Amino acid sequence: MGCVRKRGKSWNAQVRIAGWRSFTKSFKTKSDAVCWVQQTEHQLKNTSLTLVDVGDTTLRELLQTYAKEVSSHLKGSEIETYKLNLYSKHPIADNKLINLTQRHFEHCKTCRGRSG
Repeated sequence: MGCVRKRGKSWNAQVRIAGWRSFTKSFKTKSDAVCWVQQTEHQLKNTSLTLVDVGDTTLRELLQTYAKEVSSHLKGSEIETYKLNLYSKHPIADNKLINLTQRHFEHCKTCRGRSG
């Protein structure tokens, strides 16, 4: 769903659709903003989300892949990689992604709280 509002001397347009991040842009005229909202909504609604088959992937595999492919390229990667490796050693990491529930993470949180 899109909205257009006046912000100072410009018009701010925002589009939010479930499954997508929000998109915002500023315009000089209201008509340009409305047109952009309509085009963006149409484009997002006609683009399918890619579905990822997690299959037998465990949380450990996901954390290690993220550390190698994403975190290693970020500022402060050493600290983040250390934390990801720490979580990879926790028993929760043996679970398949498809089987993880909120209860697993609550247990992980309470165990972490006791040790520190």
